[in-house]
Amino acid sequence: MGAALAAVGAGAYFLDRYSLALPTVPLTEFLSAFTVLLALTVFVYGFRSLRLAAAVLAGVVAAVCVLVRPSFQLLFYAMPVLIGGLTVCYSDLREKWKTVAQWSLIFLLAFQLPLWAWAWNVYRHIGVFALSVQLGASMTNHTGAFMEDAPDEFAKIRDIYVAERNARNGNHINLFDQSAWKICEATGLTKWQLSLKFHEINKFLLPRHLTRYFEQVRQAWVRMWTEDSRYITDWTDPDGSGTGRFEATRLFRFIVEQRALRMLYWPIEKFLWNNRVLLLVIPYLLLGLSAYLFGRRRSEPLGVLVAVVIPLAVLYHVLVHIAVQFTEFGRYRLPVQPLWFSFLGFGVLCVISDMWLWARDLFGKNTVSDAGLKGATDMPKHHSRAKSQRGNRTRTR
Repeated sequence: MGAALAAVGAGAYFLDRYSLALPTVPLTEFLSAFTVLLALTVFVYGFRSLRLAAAVLAGVVAAVCVLVRPSFQLLFYAMPVLIGGLTVCYSDLREKWKTVAQWSLIFLLAFQLPLWAWAWNVYRHIGVFALSVQLGASMTNHTGAFMEDAPDEFAKIRDIYVAERNARNGNHINLFDQSAWKICEATGLTKWQLSLKFHEINKFLLPRHLTRYFEQVRQAWVRMWTEDSRYITDWTDPDGSGTGRFEATRLFRFIVEQRALRMLYWPIEKFLWNNRVLLLVIPYLLLGLSAYLFGRRRSEPLGVLVAVVIPLAVLYHVLVHIAVQFTEFGRYRLPVQPLWFSFLGFGVLCVISDMWLWARDLFGKNTVSDAGLKGATDMPKHHSRAKSQRGNRTRTR
């Protein structure tokens, strides 16, 4: 039954046409959706075996996932912490705690070495030991709203940015991409150097505007779950011109042209993707199903790990992006959408299956109990006839 539920739950992936359309979206979204699923799978099955070679493989695959999308880095640092918690809670893991500790350390080492190698390569080219220098530029989608308060040390950058923002009626979203060339011309900086300068500006501005920042994060949380992905999965600019001349993608055209597919996906479009209230409930459903599956499989460390790891990966990704970005939420949700959609389908099926078994057992016991009571109180017909005949003979005498 468990294997069947898992297979059907995984099949829920095919009910999400946006997950099916991942190959049509920008390369990092498609690759990171694949690599994060692969990394979590290799990690879970590697931990089940506790083989040191599996720890190396899990670490390398996790490193590839982070190199595709660096925002996943902290997620894999949390994995050994989860394993440590499981080791404390389960006696069979406590008995082999040395093996568990060795496995975790080798995983971390195999994970970190490729990242250090890439950071060293970045350092050789630009003198900065980091996986990426994009953070400063990305955060301007939050701090651009109050960029006029940047210190005079960055006056030239600040003034050009604010002027460009005002020229766009106060819209600062993705303004870095649109104004960087002008700021670089005026300052002599390269784009990566400008991103580092904005990183310094962001560190100055955020502590002074926490209320406005957290209000934007709250809005980003709502938009991350409710903003659709149609603009990125259904349409494409074939010339890359940015002129607004869009065409339907091949997959979207195929879905539209096939009646059976329209009958399958359009109700889902209506009742899920166009239902803002239901979409806002999704993260809480994930937490509730995680707790339910945790209780359902609490005697099995591997089952507990799976019940925790998938919602953790989804919510971690969402929280990181709303903390950094304030744009293109339908796009940034896509790398973890296959995870939460399939987990939701599997969890709901588990709840329905357990309720059905509970009801069957409950009503089955009542039926057996009623039959036993009837058998104990009702007199068989042949016994009743015999008793009547004995009474008649007694009266004759």
